Amino acid sequence: MIQGSTELVAIVGSPVAQVKSPENFNRWFADHQQNVAMLAIDLAQSALDDFVQTLRGWQNLRGCVVTVPYKQLLASRLDSVSERSAALCSVNVIRREIDGRLVGDIVDGEGFLNAARKQGFNPKDKQVLVIGTGGVGSAIAYSLCQAGVSH
Repeated sequence: MIQGSTELVAIVGSPVAQVKSPENFNRWFADHQQNVAMLAIDLAQSALDDFVQTLRGWQNLRGCVVTVPYKQLLASRLDSVSERSAALCSVNVIRREIDGRLVGDIVDGEGFLNAARKQGFNPKDKQVLVIGTGGVGSAIAYSLCQAGVSH
């Protein structure tokens, strides 16, 4: 149950009807007795600048997951981004600091790499083929390179 004290996280993109994140996150929050809820926000591109300004003052919003088509568009509107986000000009998470600053990162590649390592994959000196150069594919390629693939 969402209450006045509930902290919020959002997933923002357009469209968002197909995203599974709210269901998955909200189940995890409930299972772990967290007073947090995820909202899906289907945002028109023309409202991006206003949305970023609103995020700065939205005090009970921890941050956002960013999905298509806004990963690249939002990266340039934040106060700071991680080194990998700067290299890829893309974000898939935004954290709102207490002072309203917005900090972005892209964790798709690290998520992929962590899952692959759990299956016994060691990227060091491997040759890899990544098909797709969108936000996720680029992030995976970046993380694989950082982890030591040879080609």
